Amino acid sequence: MWNYRIIKISSDETDGDEYGVYEVFYNNTGAIFAHDEKPTIIGSSVKEIKKTLKDIEKDINKYDVIDGDSLEFANIDQ
Repeated sequence: MWNYRIIKISSDETDGDEYGVYEVFYNNTGAIFAHDEKPTIIGSSVKEIKKTLKDIEKDINKYDVIDGDSLEFANIDQ
C-alpha cells in the first residue's frame, strides 16, 4: 500500500524546516518501509503545500490532458 504524506525535514541550507509531499510505502503490517527520494511538492509550510495543491486541482480541472507522445515544444523566442 502507498499514499501521499507530508514530511517535515530540518534543513541546514535554509536555516529552517521544509515540508514536502512524498509517496510513502507501507509493508504488510502497515509500517512505513520507504518514501520517495525527492518530494512531489515542496513548501516552506503545510499551509503553502495546501495552497499549491488547491492550485493544482484547479488547473487540472480547467485544462485538457496533454498528450506527451505527440507534444512538440515551441521555440522559446517565438
